[in-house]
Amino acid sequence: MRVAIVEPKAHLISFVDVETINEAQRLAGLKAVDHGVAADGVGIIAGEYSMYVDPDQQDYFTFGGPLYAGNAVLYAYDKTGATIDVSPEIKIAPLWLHGRKEVEAAIAQGLVARPELTVNKRPVWRWPDPSPFDASAA
Repeated sequence: MRVAIVEPKAHLISFVDVETINEAQRLAGLKAVDHGVAADGVGIIAGEYSMYVDPDQQDYFTFGGPLYAGNAVLYAYDKTGATIDVSPEIKIAPLWLHGRKEVEAAIAQGLVARPELTVNKRPVWRWPDPSPFDASAA
């Protein structure tokens, strides 16, 4: 299957063929992961704790919605939910951001929402607050 590896530090999206999604995660340098939807028909796998890295040392990207931190994997799926190859013509153009200052500017301009973690609809964390998790969990 063809996936896209997103590397915000290099401002790069590369397309690779892999046997499994785990192989794609390994190529992207991801260990503990979260899954989401980046766009219609496009899934994203990102580092579970990447948003909690020191914001002045982290690289970010957005596709005009949520903010993502660090490397990620994009994969495509069809209307039945089956994974399919990501096309190089994928209609996703990232906005690359580095560090707190650029992210705060993007939030102020309405280009990205301020990330937050909620539990039972109650906020327990907002970016760029310190991690609510034990640092050894990452």
